Amino acid sequence: MAASTPGEGFQTLVWADDAALGLTNPLSSPSDCQDPTILDGSLLQGKILICTYSFDFAFGSASLQQVVGTVQTLGAVGFIMVVQSDLGPNKLDPIPFVVPAIVLTSLQDSQVLDF
Repeated sequence: MAASTPGEGFQTLVWADDAALGLTNPLSSPSDCQDPTILDGSLLQGKILICTYSFDFAFGSASLQQVVGTVQTLGAVGFIMVVQSDLGPNKLDPIPFVVPAIVLTSLQDSQVLDF
């Protein structure tokens, strides 16, 4: 269960890689949404951040709770987690989020967004 998106109407989606500042962090890719210091908060303020479920999530060095922290730090209003390979989780236990969130757990479902 996640909080509702604030305001009325549609929200703009921003792909994390498109908000990258060009800074590097060897421990985190912009698309993982783990490190808010490598993303441009001015592009994300009031928007929905799109992140990618990667190897780091599958093996424990990245977390959905850290994505929530990134969203809050940068002033985004929520996030969508997509997968870009068959690496995606088969099942996730329900996790309450304090921001609006959608986690697409299959490659087929994620391709609806066509990135």
